[in-house]
Amino acid sequence: LIKKGYVLMNETHAQLIYRYFCKELANIRKNKNISQEEASFELNISASYLSRIENGKLKNFPFVMCIMMCDFYGVELEDVYKVAKNKMRLDQQYL
Repeated sequence: LIKKGYVLMNETHAQLIYRYFCKELANIRKNKNISQEEASFELNISASYLSRIENGKLKNFPFVMCIMMCDFYGVELEDVYKVAKNKMRLDQQYL
């Protein structure tokens, strides 16, 4: 069911939110004083792959990895998304 008047997000907007989401994952890791090496070891990925995720350099990274990262960092996926969207809105207001 689609709400009346709802406009579907375009790919450009989705990619922008994606980059903010990835940056927020990096912020969470840093705020918890977890190195990229430690996180990548625990997530069973390379540090360079984690770096590309955190910098939004991958077109799309697997949703399963996103869930695993949120679980490892002890955060809810929805909360990461909300914070990322709010930061994006704030940046757009002041640009």
